[in-house]
Amino acid sequence: LQSMFVACDSKSGQVLGFAEVDARSLNDSTEYDDILRSYMYNLAVKKTHKRRGIAKALVRACEIFVSEMHETCVEKRLYLRVRASNTAGVMLYTSLGYEFMDPESISLTSHDINKGSQENGELILFAKDLELEIECMI
Repeated sequence: LQSMFVACDSKSGQVLGFAEVDARSLNDSTEYDDILRSYMYNLAVKKTHKRRGIAKALVRACEIFVSEMHETCVEKRLYLRVRASNTAGVMLYTSLGYEFMDPESISLTSHDINKGSQENGELILFAKDLELEIECMI
């Protein structure tokens, strides 16, 4: 239930962006281990190619994958974490319909959201409910 998406320059083949999505439990509690949720992570775009729609296209690819492939997940919702100080990231996700989600609403804590982070700064949880699109149903 994992997929990686890579955006490349059509002429040179140079990698311009990358994103991953998978289905996982969002916390370490054994009580919730069987609850799989779709989670997008490692979204990155080369600095010289930001603000050209690459991140938006990568997010959309992850959303389509979740809509089509994640039948085993509890819900058709895509979760992601973003650093609270990452204004551009927060604005991007908000513009794409992602909303802040209180971790406690899905039995998580702030510690669960911030665990494993290699950088300083608080992470916040965002989520977007995904609907099956007409083209996916044909």
